[in-house]
Amino acid sequence: MLLFKNNSKKQFLDSLYRVSRATIGAFILLVIITSILIPQVLAVSGKSIVNAKLEWIRTPINGNVTYNNLKPGDTVIKGDVLGNIVNERADDSFLNSLRFEKSSIESELLALNNKLQQLHQKKADLQISVSDALLQLKEQTGIRINTIETELTLTEGKKAETESLIKRYKKVNKGFSTVQPYSVVSREIIDEQRLLLTEINAYISNQKDALKILHADYAAAIRGSFASKNTPPEQQQLKRLEQDFTSVLSAQEALNLKLDNLSKDIDERVEKLNLNRKHEFTSRVTGILWDLGFADGSYVNNGDSLVAIADTDTLTVDCIFHQRYLDNIDIGDFATVDLLGSNQQLKGRVSEVMIRDAVKNSNLRAFSSTSPQTNEFKVTVTLDTARTSAPIIGQRAKVVITKKKTSLVSSLLLFLSH
Repeated sequence: MLLFKNNSKKQFLDSLYRVSRATIGAFILLVIITSILIPQVLAVSGKSIVNAKLEWIRTPINGNVTYNNLKPGDTVIKGDVLGNIVNERADDSFLNSLRFEKSSIESELLALNNKLQQLHQKKADLQISVSDALLQLKEQTGIRINTIETELTLTEGKKAETESLIKRYKKVNKGFSTVQPYSVVSREIIDEQRLLLTEINAYISNQKDALKILHADYAAAIRGSFASKNTPPEQQQLKRLEQDFTSVLSAQEALNLKLDNLSKDIDERVEKLNLNRKHEFTSRVTGILWDLGFADGSYVNNGDSLVAIADTDTLTVDCIFHQRYLDNIDIGDFATVDLLGSNQQLKGRVSEVMIRDAVKNSNLRAFSSTSPQTNEFKVTVTLDTARTSAPIIGQRAKVVITKKKTSLVSSLLLFLSH
């Protein structure tokens, strides 16, 4: 019985020993496999820093800068007024020349306006004179028409008498022989009457022509103008005056156009000068005021950097990795960021892999992370926007890069790397 118990105990101890050996072996094997495989799948960096793009605001004019009670570390919102540039020495000589030219044109226009007023007055006087002349001519023409018509009536009567007399003379002499045809009335008397009739007809024709002209003048006088050589001098002066009006109005229109263009030039120049005299600079991003380029009241030149703002909408993590991870990291890989000194863990993706440092340009960063050594390379991780709070720019971190969202493995690795 005792022997049986000893054997059972021995078997139990042997089984426990074998299980322990197997467990220890499996653990050792797991450690060996993990040490070999995990570095090939997961990349870990302890040389990482939270970074952001710096937005530099520069002055477009020369002048003295004044900040609105700003200091580095202040939070600014996009559109906030950060300060002003005032330049009391802005050159306005060209503006003065434009204003002098404008004053000269206004003087010319004033002179033209005075001339137009004089022409209007002269035109009014001439129109009165022309009206009087027309009235007078109408009266005179009417009298002459009546006179000529009366004379024509009398002359027509005299013509009828002469024609009747000639017929009677011919009739009286008709009964005599052909040898003495004019025994009663002599040839000389008949010829005289015929000559008189010719003169009467010529006079009537001339008077009718004159009467046509007088009727035309009379009709023109009623219309307010003249259609013949009888036009009065006042009417000729009125026509010349209308030409003067046209000339002055054309000159006035040209000067007004020039004045309008000059006024626009002056307004644009004043606006530009005002911009050169004072400029209000605002924040183009939301972030942390990182640096002030000058002290209050300093004189700055066009293009000088006034302030630098770390854009919190461009938060990234800059990481330095050993070159053995180079084949394991690609753009788009997932990243788990463990902020040092904080229990906050962030997620992101690889957005840039650089074998060498980028050449410095306007896309400056808030922090210049340590340059990679010959056996290292640089990776930029863009953080997900879904986070409870923004990390502090410049905060150190540890980063794990994975091909998939394996938060359990990455968290375990971060835990083990502490």
